[in-house]
Amino acid sequence: MTFMGPQAVTLCGQTKFRVLQWYDETTKSWFEFLTNNRQRHPQETADLYKDR
Repeated sequence: MTFMGPQAVTLCGQTKFRVLQWYDETTKSWFEFLTNNRQRHPQETADLYKDR
């Protein structure tokens, strides 16, 4: 996913992003996270967001 609008290109350049989905069994809710770190394992990224 890349943002193509003029303001997005100005702010982010041509950075590629990844959307991660995570399901929380406790709350029975889906969460989506947007990250530009494509090296980190998806579960690790979800864990980092969850801990915030």
